[in-house]
Amino acid sequence: MLALWFLGMSVLKEYKGIKYEIIFGSDLQRDCVYLELSNRSAEPVEVLAEVIHYDEIGRVVF
Repeated sequence: MLALWFLGMSVLKEYKGIKYEIIFGSDLQRDCVYLELSNRSAEPVEVLAEVIHYDEIGRVVF
């Protein structure tokens, strides 16, 4: 999801032959920040975990 309302950074690491990506970002459209772990070796890319903090309600969602 790369668009004007997305601000973030990511890092790609390899562990035991599997490429993982960690993304930390801010989604202005949903008014939240999130942390996402993905398996980049899978096709299509597999999201393994996502944590979202919604600023408006002050809650964290897994």
